[in-house]
Amino acid sequence: MCVSYGTSQSIHEFATDYAENEYNPAVADSDGGYDTSTKIGLLLLKEEINKPLRSLEDYLNEMQGILDVFALEASPDHSSFSLWDGEFPMKYQKAHTGAIRSVMYGTRR
Repeated sequence: MCVSYGTSQSIHEFATDYAENEYNPAVADSDGGYDTSTKIGLLLLKEEINKPLRSLEDYLNEMQGILDVFALEASPDHSSFSLWDGEFPMKYQKAHTGAIRSVMYGTRR
């Protein structure tokens, strides 16, 4: 699945707003320096793209526009995504993905 710049931007905005409201502070931590909103946004993007982790890493590295949305020079490695999956339970990721789709598409798919 190809993800557009607009989709990436919507996910980034949603994750930033969510992290600011739910996590205090929503700043970079020791996990590679990624802030909470970036982690959440990339996990949501992972769900939207629906690729295996190693393929996702390659895909993101080929899509500089998406990385730019998250202010990244390169994709986090696949092991970071695995760690973040444990940090943010899947039930929350799926709920947020549904909310984003509602905003982007006007309805849930």
